[in-house]
Amino acid sequence: MARLDNTDALLRVLAAPRRNHFFYGKRMDVQHFEMEQAYGKLKGWLRNRLALGKGVLCGLGVSIDGDRVCVDPGVAIDGLGREIIVPVRACIDPLAPDDGCCGQQQPTGVAEASGVSPAGSPVAPAAAGAATTSASTRPTNGLFTLWVCSRECLADQQPVEVSDCGTRAQCAAGTVVETFCLKATPGLPPLQGDPDWCANLWAEDGMSSGGAGPAGSPGALAATHVEFLPASAAGGSVSDALGLTAADVASIKAAMDSRRHVLCELFDGTCEAPADDACVPLALILLVDGKMRIESCLVRPRIYSNARLLDLILCLAEKIDDCCNKQPPTLLKVKSIDFLSRSAVTNAETVVGSVQSPLQDTAVAASKKANAIRIRFNQPLASDQHQPTTAGVNDPDFKIHNVQILPYDTLKNVFYVPGILTVEDPATVRFDLSPESPYSVRGAWRPGRYRLFLRGNEDLSLNFQALADQSDVALDGEAIAPANGVISGNGSAGGDFNTYFVVTPDAVEQQTLRVQAVEFMTAPRGGSVITTVANPLESTTVKYRDGLHSIRVTFTKDLDATDHQPTTPSSTVTDYLKYNWQVLRLDDKGTVQGCVPGLLSVVAKNQIVFSFGSTLTNIRGPLPWPAGRYRLFLRGSEDTAQGYLAIEDVAKTPLDGEPSPLTAGAISGDGTPGGDFTVEFTVLAAA
Repeated sequence: MARLDNTDALLRVLAAPRRNHFFYGKRMDVQHFEMEQAYGKLKGWLRNRLALGKGVLCGLGVSIDGDRVCVDPGVAIDGLGREIIVPVRACIDPLAPDDGCCGQQQPTGVAEASGVSPAGSPVAPAAAGAATTSASTRPTNGLFTLWVCSRECLADQQPVEVSDCGTRAQCAAGTVVETFCLKATPGLPPLQGDPDWCANLWAEDGMSSGGAGPAGSPGALAATHVEFLPASAAGGSVSDALGLTAADVASIKAAMDSRRHVLCELFDGTCEAPADDACVPLALILLVDGKMRIESCLVRPRIYSNARLLDLILCLAEKIDDCCNKQPPTLLKVKSIDFLSRSAVTNAETVVGSVQSPLQDTAVAASKKANAIRIRFNQPLASDQHQPTTAGVNDPDFKIHNVQILPYDTLKNVFYVPGILTVEDPATVRFDLSPESPYSVRGAWRPGRYRLFLRGNEDLSLNFQALADQSDVALDGEAIAPANGVISGNGSAGGDFNTYFVVTPDAVEQQTLRVQAVEFMTAPRGGSVITTVANPLESTTVKYRDGLHSIRVTFTKDLDATDHQPTTPSSTVTDYLKYNWQVLRLDDKGTVQGCVPGLLSVVAKNQIVFSFGSTLTNIRGPLPWPAGRYRLFLRGSEDTAQGYLAIEDVAKTPLDGEPSPLTAGAISGDGTPGGDFTVEFTVLAAA
C-alpha cells in the first residue's frame, strides 16, 4: 500500500491480503517493498480492530496546565486498529484552531521528541505558538472533547540518487514516523455507559417450552426466534426425512435456549469498521467563565489486559462467595395466598380471590363459593416436626397447629375453622374447609371475617412448632406489603404471619370496569414487585434503591383494544391531557409540573404495564425512576368535545374509577361507570 493512499477508507472495509511472491531474478522496487510492509501492518491492524477494539490500553492521563490541556505518555488503539503511542507528555490549547488534527497546532513536546513538524519539515522555533487564540477572541464557556489520533510523519531527509521519471527531486524523506496528534472538538462524543443489550441475556419468565432450565435463564428468549425445527420435530414426532433422533432434537432445543445462542444473535454483525471518528476520545473539557475542568471516564473507552480481566473475574468470584456462601440462606417467607372454589368430585378448581396485601382485609364474594385456600412459600417446607399441620373437626387442642383459620365471630363455641391440609408440592399447601364445620354452608365458606394464622414464633414448652424450611430455620412471617415477590418477612427468622379475609354475602360479580391492583415493578415490562398500592386514598412510598422501572395495573375486566384502548404520551408529546393514561410529576405542594413519558405494554387483556421513559434504552441501559412525587391518572370521565377518551371495557363501558379502599377485590369504583382513578406515590431518593 502506498503511503499516500486513502488509508482510513481502506481500513474500514475488508480486502484480500496481498504479499510478495518471490522468485529468482524478481525486480524489487518501491511498490513491492511497500506491499511487504503493508501485508504485516494490515493484518495486525485488522486483528487489533476486531479482537481488541477501540480504546486506551494504558496511560494517557489528562491534566490542565494554564490555558492548555496536557496528555501523559501512554498507548491506545484507534477505531481502525492502529496503535497510537504517545512517548512524551504533550499539550495543546483546546481553543486554538486546527485543520482537523493538529495540522496547524503541533502539541508541545511532540516536536522535541520526534524532530519533525506536521508537514515533515524541521520544526521552526515559532511553530508551537503559531496557532493560538488571542485573549479578546477566546470563548469563555463551552464543552469540548479531547482526542488522540494516529498520524504518520516523514522524517530524515536524504539525497535521492535516482529520481522518478520526469522529476528533479534532489532529496526525500527516508523515514515514516508513526506518531500521534491531539485535537479538541466542540460537543460530546458517545458516552461510556453500561451496554443496552445486557437485559437480553436474562429472561424474566423462565424457560421456553423447549427448554429445561430454571426460571431466570435465557430460555424464554428462544420463543422470540424463528422456529428452526419443523413442528413435527419440535413436538417430539421426528420426521424420518430429517434423520434426527429424539436426543438430537433435545440437544438442538437446549442449544437454542443457551446464552451462547443469545450472544451469537446479539453480536452477529458485519466486519466493517464503524463510520465514526477513528480517533480515541480521552476527556471532556468543560469551559466555565474561562476556567477549564476535565472529566475522562465519561468518554474514554478502555481496553483491559488479560491480567486485569482475570483480576475482575476473581473479584466477581469473591462477590459471589460473599453473596451465596458467607451469607445466611434465603429465609422461608409467604409468597402468595389464593382463595379457591374446588369440586370435591372432579377436583376442578377456580381461583376466586387473592391476597393483594396482607395488611388489608381481602374480600371474597360468598356467591363464588370459596372452600379452599392455597398458600405458596418461596422455598420448600420442612417435613419433620416443623411440617405444616392444621386442626380437624373436634380437635381438643387446635392451638398447637402452625396453620390455623380463626373466626372473628365464633359459632357453637368452636374457636377455629376445622379443615384438611394437603401438601401439593414442597413449597405449597392447601387448606380445604371441612364440610362438617359450623363455618361451612352448602360446602362453601359462611359469610364472615376470618384470620389466617401461620406460626413463625416457636414455643416448645407449649408444643408450638413453627413452620420452617428444610434446614429447620423458622418462617420469617411478619406480614408486609408485597415486595420482591413475597408478602412476609422482616429479614430475621421467626415471626407469625396474620392476615384477614372477609366472605361478604352481598359481594357479587363486578358489573363495572374497575382497577383491581397497582404494582410497582423492578424492570421494564415487569420484573419483581417492589410494593403494591394498598389504599389509593393514601400516598404509596417506593424505595429508590429497589430500582423502580415500571407500573403494572390490573383491571377487573378485559379492556377495549380498539378506539378506547389505554394510551400514554411519549417523550415527543407536549399535549399530554388528551391521553387517558398519565403519570404526572408533582412538586412538594402537589402541583402538577409535567407528564412523565412512557410506553404501555399489554401483558394480558386486563393488565397493562407502564414503562418509565420507554422500553428503548440509551447507552446507559434502562434508567430507574428518578426520586420525587408523582400521580398516576387513569381517565374514566370522557369528554369527546375535547378529544378526551376514557378507558373502556370490551362492552364500551367506561372505567368506574373513583379511588376507594380495597373492597371486593378492587381499589376503585362507586358502582357507576365513569370517574377518574388517581393515586399518588413517592419515589424516595437513595440513602
